[in-house]
Amino acid sequence: MSSSTPKTFLILDGNALLHRAWHAIPPLTTKDGRVVNAVYGFAMVVEKMLAELHPDFMAVAWDLPGGTFRHEEYAPYKATREKKAQELYDQIPVIQKLLDAYSIPSLSAPGFEADDILGTISTKNAKAGFRTLIVTGDLDALQLVDDATNVVFFVKGLSQTKRYDIPAVVERYGLRPDQLIDLKTLLGDTSDNLPGVPGIGEKTAFELLTQFGSVDGIFAALAKGDVPEKYAKKLVGKIDVAKQMRRLVTIVRDVDLGDFDVAQAHVRPPDMAKLMPLLRDLEFKTLLKKYDSNTSSKTVVETRRAKKTASLPAATLAELDRHTLALTVTHKATDLFGGTLGAIALSDGKHTLVLVHPTETQTRDVVTALAEADEIIGHDLKSAFHAFALAGADADTLATRPVFDTMVAAYLLAPGGRDFAFSDLVREYLGASLPDDADALGNVGAVLPRAWPSSPRILRCRLLACFFAWSARASRLTVSGCMNFPPHLT
Repeated sequence: MSSSTPKTFLILDGNALLHRAWHAIPPLTTKDGRVVNAVYGFAMVVEKMLAELHPDFMAVAWDLPGGTFRHEEYAPYKATREKKAQELYDQIPVIQKLLDAYSIPSLSAPGFEADDILGTISTKNAKAGFRTLIVTGDLDALQLVDDATNVVFFVKGLSQTKRYDIPAVVERYGLRPDQLIDLKTLLGDTSDNLPGVPGIGEKTAFELLTQFGSVDGIFAALAKGDVPEKYAKKLVGKIDVAKQMRRLVTIVRDVDLGDFDVAQAHVRPPDMAKLMPLLRDLEFKTLLKKYDSNTSSKTVVETRRAKKTASLPAATLAELDRHTLALTVTHKATDLFGGTLGAIALSDGKHTLVLVHPTETQTRDVVTALAEADEIIGHDLKSAFHAFALAGADADTLATRPVFDTMVAAYLLAPGGRDFAFSDLVREYLGASLPDDADALGNVGAVLPRAWPSSPRILRCRLLACFFAWSARASRLTVSGCMNFPPHLT
């Protein structure tokens, strides 16, 4: 960034984005029943804004519980708003704790709303030569748009945004940003329970503002008799109402923010000592996966290396013990015959069989072997069995076999979860990461904790599925391999 380029201060409208996240993210709970969908959505907003807008400074503005100066002046202010579920408000301190881990300050002031914080920060930034980006789901902030301030508005959910500068505001409303204050003065705001000037509708308001420029201009013209009679009769005696509405709808730009200094909002890396435990507690697997690479090298895990025996011939179906078989499959794009089966990997815990692009006969033989097993272990076995059926095998023979499906188990442990990717389960329950390096097959033992001999059966079963899911992927399914398990895993 050149010295002539103004620095960017990103300020998030905390309460507006909280409500947007609450509605945009489906119900999401942790294993102990805490509702965290708004926290997750807010975290995604933070991640998205950091990645796309690259701000130099970042902060979040919040409402405080209780009334504001607007409530004191006009008692019915926001009186008709429906109170949201307590589960929503309970997430605010969790979000603020998460922001602290991101090193992003939260700003608020008694008697004022988050919008007033936005207005104050943008005004201070303009004086300091900074550019301000206001991130919100509330169009009220558009009155703050000027040469130094833009609004990033979430159009739909938390995915699509639109950036408003002065031309964009004019294009949408046919009015300048500052005239939006006058528009809202005349029309009021039903969501805030503000009536505006009685008798003035949207069409009239736009016509008056187009002709006279502002509310002050309208009433000045009214005093001179220059307002057409059809409008004048609606405005007579309403100047005090208009002045009050204008005070209530105008965002304050000079709130006392105490000892806040812009340096506190300087964007810096997250505090991983705070962030990682919090992400684990909230069970945010996507973010854990993102930041795991930054911390995995520091994680103290006692490991044991499994011996690679790649020179051994691949096991055959006949060599696999039928007591317990672990299964994983990979899928490919649907072929001309409707098939989706890319490869099959089987293991009895001692030997591995990998079939790349299996024929229909090979698939049928695999299904026969699985039907003879005392137990089948895998992740998302329903998908695997469906792929067998599409490949021409009689998968119905597997319907009565005892199975242990790690995806189903994960759901039962956390029915409020949204994603049960196998790599996430390995990270969460085994404290290990699945390597992405296809050449690291011989190092698989390095990610297997030695604690497994005393682990519950559920972890041993996950290990079997984990190992072969990983080995099939890591070898890019181009070779059939055989690997001996450490003795304590058999």
